[in-house]
Amino acid sequence: MQKFGSVEISDVDSWVFQLMLKLDWVPPPNLRRLKLVGVFWNLPTWICSSLLPLLSHLDLTTNRNVQSGDIQILGMLPALQYVTLRVGGLNVHDLLENLVISAGAFPSLRVCLFHNILLMPPTFQPGAMPMVQRLWFGLRVNDILSPDFDLSIRNLPSLKQLRIDLFNNGAGPGDYSQAVDMLRYLADVHPKNPTLRADKFIRE
Repeated sequence: MQKFGSVEISDVDSWVFQLMLKLDWVPPPNLRRLKLVGVFWNLPTWICSSLLPLLSHLDLTTNRNVQSGDIQILGMLPALQYVTLRVGGLNVHDLLENLVISAGAFPSLRVCLFHNILLMPPTFQPGAMPMVQRLWFGLRVNDILSPDFDLSIRNLPSLKQLRIDLFNNGAGPGDYSQAVDMLRYLADVHPKNPTLRADKFIRE
C-alpha cells in the first residue's frame, strides 16, 4: 500500500476504522486522493500534514458532528486543493459555531464544499484560503439578517463561485429574499464579483 496514490474506504459499521486505529495504520506517503465514507466518531489521527504532505483531494462523509478543530486540521494540509466534507443522512444538518479560518490555512485549496453543514457564520481571516475559487456551505436566514452579520468573503481574493444553502429557522415570509439580497450585495462588492447561488432549504 505504500505505493498507492489513491485510497477509498466505504464502511457502514465502522469496524474498518476501529481496526485501522488498533493497528496504528498510517497512510501511504504518496497518497494524493482519499475518500472516506462511514461512521467514524473522530477525525482519524493520521489525517494530518506530517503524514499526508501530498494529499490534494479529500472527500469525507460521516454521520457524526463536525468540529471546528477538524476544519483546522484539514486547513494545515499543504497540498490540499479539493475538499468535500458532508454530514450523511436525510435532513441532517450540522451546526458549526464560531468557525475561524485562520491566516495561512488551506494555502493550496481551490474547491471547498461543505454539504449539510451550517456555519454561524464563518470568519475568513486575511490570508486564509488564498487560492479558493469555489465555496459552498450553509447559513441560517436569521443570522444573515443580524445587524452584526459579516461573512468576510472579501478576504478570499480568488473567489469565483459562492453557493449558500439557506435554512429557514423560523424566519418570516420576506426574510428569505432579504437574505438573498444581502448575499448578492456581498458578492457584488467583492473584487472578483463571484457568481452567487442561494438555495432555499427548510430545516425540519
